[in-house]
Amino acid sequence: MKYPAEIIGYITDVFAIIGGVVMFYQGYRFLILKRKYKRRLQELNNTVESYDYVLNMSGHPMTFSEDDWLNEYTVIDVKLGNVHNMERIEEFVEELMNSLDAKVLEDIKSARSIVFAFPGMSSLTQLLIPYVHSLSGRFPIITLAVHRQEGFIWKKPKDLHQYRTNIRLKR
Repeated sequence: MKYPAEIIGYITDVFAIIGGVVMFYQGYRFLILKRKYKRRLQELNNTVESYDYVLNMSGHPMTFSEDDWLNEYTVIDVKLGNVHNMERIEEFVEELMNSLDAKVLEDIKSARSIVFAFPGMSSLTQLLIPYVHSLSGRFPIITLAVHRQEGFIWKKPKDLHQYRTNIRLKR
């Protein structure tokens, strides 16, 4: 007859082996998921070369653009008005987005490649970007105005979603 301590030792060894196998399996699954995630990020890393139109929420005319990229696209101007009450800025953003044409809203929701020219007021833009993201499921494509001697020049569009994806790949 074996001693109880010896039997307990065998049981402990069996559980140690089972635990090792489970940990090995979890590590293997982690590596598989990590590869899948990196592959998915690389798939999302496709550049948009053509845009449907430009949605100008900046309140500034879009006359000059870097390498005349703007000449190829229709610009839809959105009248902002003034934000008089910063306490109600979230309501202002919601009203602004709800005031857009139904087709434009549908295009945003379907994640069409629309270039946004957001207002220079940073607190307003900080709320507009996540609002657009919540509708489309992706960060917007933006253009920025840079002041030059001849006036404001609109830079080539920057896809914020692709920008975010590229940063994730570097982690």
